[in-house]
Amino acid sequence: MESSVQRRANVYTRVPGAENVGYCTQIGIFQKNGGKATPLCGSEQLDQHVYKAVFTASYPSLQQERFLRLVLVNEVSRQVESLRVRYLRKLKEREDGELGTKPKDAGCSQAHIPCFGPVFSEVEKARIKTSPKPFCIGDKFFVPLQRLLAYPKLSRLCADEEMMRSVIADAVGLSSDGSAVMVDLHDYFDYLFDF
Repeated sequence: MESSVQRRANVYTRVPGAENVGYCTQIGIFQKNGGKATPLCGSEQLDQHVYKAVFTASYPSLQQERFLRLVLVNEVSRQVESLRVRYLRKLKEREDGELGTKPKDAGCSQAHIPCFGPVFSEVEKARIKTSPKPFCIGDKFFVPLQRLLAYPKLSRLCADEEMMRSVIADAVGLSSDGSAVMVDLHDYFDYLFDF
């Protein structure tokens, strides 16, 4: 029985045309308790056996509120931090330009530094570009929820601004009117990046 189960698992994971999917990430080993094992004579006999579920695992689903909240808060925080760092870099470049100083060159041109991150389609880029921009008031940095919803990953997780606000409200700081995520402009670790 063990070899037939493994053979079936391999059939399911290596479907022609899906070679890039990879191998199983989990496996179950089945062992018959007592009784004499009967030899299997073909795939037809596999369908004749009746199996009893001994354990069922329910994997985290975004339909469950606690998992949606966890994923959404994580993605919002990641995106806000990315925008905050980008904002600080632009401020630094502007200050360096006004002072007539050149950015420090660590032996390589910035044009050759690889950029890792999501690749957006032209439609997605246009939606992001036309959404409300992040802004700063004093030492606080604000990212409008509408801006966050313009990013494809967040728009897939959240239907609208009201839903996003209600899911993340107790986990992240929001502006007084609840229309934007609010964080400190400067972070404890900013000194490492010369901001």
